Amino acid sequence: MLPAPPRNITPSKGHTLHDTPRIRIGVAHDAAFCFYYADNLRLLEAAGAVLVMFSPLHDAQLPCVDALIIGGGYPELYAETLSKNTSMRASVCQFSAQGKLIWAECGGLMYLSRSLLVLPEHTGAGENQGASSNALQHTATTDSATSAPAATSADSALPRKQHAPAPAQCTTGAAVGAVDSGGKWDMCGLLPFGVAMTPRLVMGYCTATLPRATAQILGMNINSAIRCQVFHKSEVVGDDGEPAELLDAHGNACGWRNVITPAFNLCMVCVAECVCCIVFCSVCCSVCCSVCCVVTPTFNLCMVCVAVCVAVCVAVCAAVCAAV
Repeated sequence: MLPAPPRNITPSKGHTLHDTPRIRIGVAHDAAFCFYYADNLRLLEAAGAVLVMFSPLHDAQLPCVDALIIGGGYPELYAETLSKNTSMRASVCQFSAQGKLIWAECGGLMYLSRSLLVLPEHTGAGENQGASSNALQHTATTDSATSAPAATSADSALPRKQHAPAPAQCTTGAAVGAVDSGGKWDMCGLLPFGVAMTPRLVMGYCTATLPRATAQILGMNINSAIRCQVFHKSEVVGDDGEPAELLDAHGNACGWRNVITPAFNLCMVCVAECVCCIVFCSVCCSVCCSVCCVVTPTFNLCMVCVAVCVAVCVAVCAAVCAAV
């Protein structure tokens, strides 16, 4: 849970908040890109940014902004419309050529790739609909701001009193009545690879290690480790349609084709070790509780035994995870 944003921002000594123009950040906000946490947007506004909503689906070009945020959503449902909006794609490319910052997550990253290959089964409701809906529902329960519809003009920020826009409602194609067809569709082409939807769901916990370039952009220490989660039904592919991820002789990921410096290096948590750890804990707890209840059938002593058993199991699990 993020801390609540400060209500009052105190300027540094000798300066005022009006000394410099406020940074304007464009936020992609429509049916294709709608997965945002309102807390993050409020924190940006609390830091002095002006959020300007725009639609990669419907707007012809970007608004006048200093940086872009393109979040997650369902670009696979609207790949054809996104591709045919060539003026917006050209506007994004021109924005990048000017050296301005673009922060893209999940579906936003797919939009910045060369192409998006959509399978027929992905032109309806995505199987990851539940995850995004749950996250949006969680955000709604912790956010008192009322939901606002996606902006339709290229430069229409919401009233300041709302602090930040609530997430757009991610809807399936069946709900909006317009789902694009499958196939391979051109995207912005800012990244040297394409993206293909797959029937396979990839999910799990992992650790991302940041190289120098990413660490400097984020203001973090080099080789900082970030615990994160992987959840997607897509993969990065080359121009030949083959997976772009490179593997070493042992089958471990060791880089990407056509990518000199990746934004981060990912290490997945080994599921086998986690399962073994859980089984070990369960067996230990069962044995200890059984022995304890037979030898000393006293409630208080049993509770002490359980507490000690849980502490030992947690320590073993921590050691196993650290080793992995």
